[in-house]
Amino acid sequence: MEDKDEADFLNVFKNANADIFCLGHVHKPYHRILNSTEDKSNHFCHAVDIVSRVKSKDGDIRGCYVMLTLNQYINRKVMETIQVEFFRPDYDVTH
Repeated sequence: MEDKDEADFLNVFKNANADIFCLGHVHKPYHRILNSTEDKSNHFCHAVDIVSRVKSKDGDIRGCYVMLTLNQYINRKVMETIQVEFFRPDYDVTH
């Protein structure tokens, strides 16, 4: 997903009528912000990989999860209206 063409990616958001996508299966901490200027609306779209509890594919053996925080007054024209934080807890990989 990180290599997906921006116009193609924005088309996915448009077809789904969505501003936020939470993705899986990539197994990498990933937050991509795209600026949609379609119809002069000029709003932001967020793609967030919810990562993986195990088997991260970014070279870090720890698990990973994401916390997505939506501000009380969410506004699709303000990029910072959502916050994405990735957490990397240690766990025993031998069990």
